[in-house]
This record gives sequence, structure tokens and C-alpha cells, in this order.
Amino acid sequence: MRDGTGSDIEDILGQFYIAFGQGLGSLRVSRRTAAALRERYLMVINSVILEEWDSIGSEVLERVRAVGRMAAIRAATVGRTYVVPEDFIESSRAVERESETPVCLPPGV
Repeated sequence: MRDGTGSDIEDILGQFYIAFGQGLGSLRVSRRTAAALRERYLMVINSVILEEWDSIGSEVLERVRAVGRMAAIRAATVGRTYVVPEDFIESSRAVERESETPVCLPPGV
């Protein structure tokens, strides 16, 4: 169990960055895209997520990897070797629509 400190939240967010990067493969991430990931998911890492992270974390991170894979496909389709925030945002929305994890934002966010 985690104690809910800012450090715990940053640790989980760090895991999100790693999983997203794993999904991207060899594509690069712009700083704006990293900031978009932080903005989107920092708001949903709350006490419930922290308390349940040890049991739900691997499933959530697999979804974040899927977001990375989809963002990579979007970027590669138009010939880019890096992903932009729009690739991340649209990919996260698509994966979240199909996901049953507690870090999913409401549709359209």
C-alpha cells in the first residue's frame, strides 16, 4: 500500500512515461507530448488509484502501452519519426473508450 505522497504519484506517472515509450518503439516523443501525458493522467492518479495500484497497475500500464502503439501508428502514417500531442490525445481517447480501467477519463476529455 502506498502512503499517497507526491512521490508515490510521481512514481506512477514515471511508470506511465515508460509504458508509453515502450509502446512507441523507436519513435521519439516531443516535450509537448510528454507534457500532454502528464496533464491528462496526473489528474486521475488519486487516493483510490494509489490504494489499488499494486493490483491494477499492470493492466493500466498495458493500456498506456496501447496508447503508445496507436500514437506511433498515427505518426508513422504521415511519415513522422516522432509523436505530437495530438497523436497522444487521440490515441488515449480511443484506448480509453475501450478500456475498463479507473484511469479513463470521460469521453471527449
